[in-house]
Amino acid sequence: MQLADAGRLKMIRPQLADAQRVVGVVENEAAAAHLNKILPALTAFLRRELRNDNVVVTFVVSTATPEKKRVYSPRDIFRQMVENNEAFQRLAVELQLELH
Repeated sequence: MQLADAGRLKMIRPQLADAQRVVGVVENEAAAAHLNKILPALTAFLRRELRNDNVVVTFVVSTATPEKKRVYSPRDIFRQMVENNEAFQRLAVELQLELH
């Protein structure tokens, strides 16, 4: 369990909200709920190692929009290349390719 927690914590980029408060932004509610379960142990560890009894840790769910849809099929890859590159547009016209 500790290895899974360590792996999840490595993916979080903590931010200092103020001199004493550390905020970790997580990807979803489930991750926040899980990390809030280990929050007392994590806070105790940080307070002990930093020698600062005022450290407060909180986790918030990211409100950022998800990444763009990834392209997987060869047809989708070529369609995206045609949209982004004029040379591929000319090639598609010359070869009379249907991209729909």
